[in-house]
Amino acid sequence: MKSINQICILIFFLLSANLASALAFDPFSLELSDPQRERGTFWPQLASFILPGFDQWAEKQVDAGLLYSGIAVGGMTVTRTSGVTDYSSSQSAGSQISEGDDKIRAYLLGGKIYEMAGSLSVYHSFRSAVRTRQAHGEYAFLSKENEETTDQLMLAPFHFAYLLRPTTYIPIGFVALSVAFASSTGHQMLLSDGFYSATTGYGAGVSEETLFRGYISPRLMQSFDSRFWSNTTTSLLFGAAHIASDNRVPVEQFLFGWYIGWLSQHNQWTISEGIFIHTWYDVILFLYTLSDHTNVSKSISLPILNFTF
Repeated sequence: MKSINQICILIFFLLSANLASALAFDPFSLELSDPQRERGTFWPQLASFILPGFDQWAEKQVDAGLLYSGIAVGGMTVTRTSGVTDYSSSQSAGSQISEGDDKIRAYLLGGKIYEMAGSLSVYHSFRSAVRTRQAHGEYAFLSKENEETTDQLMLAPFHFAYLLRPTTYIPIGFVALSVAFASSTGHQMLLSDGFYSATTGYGAGVSEETLFRGYISPRLMQSFDSRFWSNTTTSLLFGAAHIASDNRVPVEQFLFGWYIGWLSQHNQWTISEGIFIHTWYDVILFLYTLSDHTNVSKSISLPILNFTF
């Protein structure tokens, strides 16, 4: 039953990105009612991460507000109906994400949905604000010609043409080969394992890239006026976000974030290719985690690397 719910959630994301324009519903427009007034690039985004849709409602971008707030409410609903009341206690007790942990999976998935809603709301708010500040000479490195809207970001994991690029197939091929040669307990994979990996990997790829490379990195670029330091600082923050009890020094996450950040800059500050890589990277690692009965911390030990997502 839980896998059916996960399928429905994934279908909702795809339909919302594909059908909105056909229903006289345009939640992806970055247009503002008063484009002459400069918008902030910190407080509105912070509020929108905590309360997805906040700045869209404040700016009277009603369609966008409905979308992001709606996704957030959906995530909260999944979490509240999971039956998990104290996740920290179950985590410290060493609970396993196995085929029998539907409640924990639903709890984690609901949290990831809420996080994705917040990240998309932040990005939408930021890119709308950038338009008002470029007239004053700021954010000149972000061209409108390369501007991505949130529907494009939501659909980026399914743009398989990226697999033709060495910048994509080399990192994905590397982790796939690492998993292929890693030892496994031979646990039989279930359909629910696949859907959990797909939905969680999708949520992580979209939300984390949208927040870190879509918002934080260009925000720091404007402040530092340095591609290297904006990317390095963003990657440090990205690594810090993945610190866990079994991952005190997240070097791998820093390096992964730095590469994706470099790729975004190389692609004229677009993030769709990075979202594709991050999503499928995580899907592969989650599948390996479930097949090898790794614990709920999502730490994956491979022959030469250790990942925590």
